[in-house]
Amino acid sequence: MIIGAMLISIPCSAQQPAPPQANSASSSPGFRAALTSETATIQDGDTPVLVYQRAPRSLAGKWTRSHYIHPLYDLEGQPITEDFPPDHLHHRGIFWAWHQVLVDGVPQGDPWLCQNFTWDVRRLRVEVDPAVVRLQAIVLWRPGDVAATAEQTTALAPPASRRAILRERTDIHVHPVEQEELSSYRCIDFQIRLQPLVAGLAIGGSDDTKGYGGFSARIRMDRPLEFSGRTGPVEPQVNQIHAGPWMNFAWPEGGMLILNHPDNPNSPQPWILRRQKSMQNAAFPGRSAYAIPQDQPLKLRYRIVIYRGTLSTSAIENLYKDYENSH
Repeated sequence: MIIGAMLISIPCSAQQPAPPQANSASSSPGFRAALTSETATIQDGDTPVLVYQRAPRSLAGKWTRSHYIHPLYDLEGQPITEDFPPDHLHHRGIFWAWHQVLVDGVPQGDPWLCQNFTWDVRRLRVEVDPAVVRLQAIVLWRPGDVAATAEQTTALAPPASRRAILRERTDIHVHPVEQEELSSYRCIDFQIRLQPLVAGLAIGGSDDTKGYGGFSARIRMDRPLEFSGRTGPVEPQVNQIHAGPWMNFAWPEGGMLILNHPDNPNSPQPWILRRQKSMQNAAFPGRSAYAIPQDQPLKLRYRIVIYRGTLSTSAIENLYKDYENSH
């Protein structure tokens, strides 16, 4: 127990999940958290905020994935994200993944496509207090048989028996709704720390001119969606777009921002954007693989802002400045 807050800490095993009995914590009329063997759900009063998927999910035994956010909700409690969309069954809510995970140049499965790769959530902690909800996940990356096909993935050894090549610590902080002149908004922070457990590890995006990979959002696109960055309105293209450190995805009733922290490598990172059904991506590191030394973990930081109403460019710049100065 922490003074003024409630802390839930539950070790996890994807191989043998605990029975789905929920544990709940609430220390204020605002935030609440509920944990089961499969998910962690965050609410603000009676309004859902997000669901963290801690246990593996699949469709017909394929595209198995865990360790991502879905659904992410707007301020009215309506889902913003999609999971297992028919056009790209490997896309999932808010996620961070790469086509290339290499050890000494040898591919270690394909986390982007959810092929021959597992995210073993070893520990999940949720701390609830009136000012913030802190969710921390400790995750081991475990490649499967790199020679196996996607159809053979389900026949692989159980995740916990495979070699772990990287330890990830991800911290997600959910903040209360705040008011701006013409809108209400909520900030959700992501800090991702990647610590290799083997020498020679590198990650990279798609091995083509698009180079997509990294922090991504599969946003519902069943309504008009407009794009704008620091440089003004943006028209999605096939390849990367350089439009500044933030991107605004606006729909008629509100929208969502993704802010790219200036401390990130290659900042400001370029964007891969799509008008047709697909993900939206702060592309890092691109086509060329990025080596991560064992003694120098890679840290990536992003902020999502969910808003109702409209946000002017100056208001977004103020939000970005606050994020830039955050620790």
